[in-house]
Amino acid sequence: MLYFDLNQKLKMMRSTICFLFLLVCASVNAQTTVITTGPIKLGIQVYDYDNDRFLDISKLSKGFDQEGLPIDLVIPYQSQIKLFLPGIDESTDRDIRYRSERVRIKKVDNFGFNYQGRNVPLLLNSSYSEGAQDAIEIIELENIISIMNANPTVNLTWRVDYGSVDLEVFIQNDEIDERQAYSDTIMSNLFSSNEVEKNYDYWLTNGLAQSLNADGLPENPVIPRGFGIISFASNAPDVSLYRDGEKISFDRFESRPYGASSVYYFKPDQSGSYIVRMADPRKVYGETTRSYAFSVPFNFWQEGGYYMIGGIGLFGIFFLVYRVNAKRKLESAELYSQISQAELKAIRSQLNPHFLFNALNAIQNLVNQKDNEQANDYIVKLSRLMRQVLAESNEAYHTLEDELSVSKNYIELEQLRKPFQFELDIDDSIDMNSLMPNMLLQPYLENAVIHGVNNNGANQVSLKIQEKNHALLFKISNDGKQTQSSIQEGQGMKLGKQRLEIINKQYGNGSATLTTHVGIEQFTVEIKLPKDL
Repeated sequence: MLYFDLNQKLKMMRSTICFLFLLVCASVNAQTTVITTGPIKLGIQVYDYDNDRFLDISKLSKGFDQEGLPIDLVIPYQSQIKLFLPGIDESTDRDIRYRSERVRIKKVDNFGFNYQGRNVPLLLNSSYSEGAQDAIEIIELENIISIMNANPTVNLTWRVDYGSVDLEVFIQNDEIDERQAYSDTIMSNLFSSNEVEKNYDYWLTNGLAQSLNADGLPENPVIPRGFGIISFASNAPDVSLYRDGEKISFDRFESRPYGASSVYYFKPDQSGSYIVRMADPRKVYGETTRSYAFSVPFNFWQEGGYYMIGGIGLFGIFFLVYRVNAKRKLESAELYSQISQAELKAIRSQLNPHFLFNALNAIQNLVNQKDNEQANDYIVKLSRLMRQVLAESNEAYHTLEDELSVSKNYIELEQLRKPFQFELDIDDSIDMNSLMPNMLLQPYLENAVIHGVNNNGANQVSLKIQEKNHALLFKISNDGKQTQSSIQEGQGMKLGKQRLEIINKQYGNGSATLTTHVGIEQFTVEIKLPKDL
């Protein structure tokens, strides 16, 4: 009993499999031979004669309309399309006519196509060139009327896909012209059935490539720089050349000089890795892009090696000359700086006795006036100032902070002799560590006190310090009433001018300046110094 049940189940399974297989076969047949369902039934077949098989029409279109006609039918290049009327034979009394791009108006009268044991009309059995388009219109006439007024019953359009992206590569130099040789071979075989193929023996024998790839082209060829001109013949509408990943232009372009292929010329004058990329966006089936790689090796002497070595030699000579001149200039600048420092020290050595002489005169006047207490205070402050000056006696420059300390000590000495106000105004942007010549301001403060306070009745001496255009500006003034339009310069001010002239020699004219302004109620001295001494 168990055996019987198993046997029955096996039979049912085999029957089911056979039924499914028949359905699959029927489905395949329906896809390769399409019969429309309209008033006039149209049979459609697409035959691939390269592979000797019918093609699935559902895969060549975007579906079918309500009458079973394929939508946007695209047949592959190098295939045939057959159109026939399966519902009509010689015994059928129907007046059916058709027209297409190749046939104007023709009555159906050719019953030479055998379909399922019946002879039916064959309307079309044609192959096309790539990119071609065609259409057929089938008309059934019920009465003898004008064909122009008849309504079409069936209307089918289709187009042909483009062929595969092809490429042929040629070398042209003083030894060989492969393009001409290939053209001559085509002409000699023009009426021959033999297919002409490009021969790449020259590439192999000259070591440009070691083998041919699957497409019959030299595989990864290495072309010496300046070996000749490379030309690429391709039927692709978009052909681009890249060197080391960057797109470059071909040297020359010829549009379709040999059949359907355009030719692109390139002279390999620069080393690098090259890729020719071809694209045909019009294609529907198969690969729409293709690439081919080759390289040009680096050659030092051909790519400017002589010029490079010569340039390095010239650069070395210029560098040596520059180093010698720079060293001489540096030595000269150092010597000049030493001379300038000596001159500054010499002037300062004259300035210190001048200041000390004036201070001793002040003490003498206090002693003569028998103002011993004030004379003692003066001597104490003077000694403090002299210690400060002697501590920096070997330095031509000190900081702005030290300069202001000396100036304040001097002002305090003078205020002991005759009271007056001293106003110090310093911008917040001023760097107190900026360098400046020792005791540069003292002679001008002394001039403001002696001539402004003592002689012209000034009550105030002011010192204003600013920074402008990378320079320090010192403005010393007093509010005394001026009795003369000019002022006679003392020894201290003359020495100060000489120090500024030395700074101008070191840092360029205009880097240090001295200007005076004499007004009715004010006398002003302005000093400009480089910020970075």
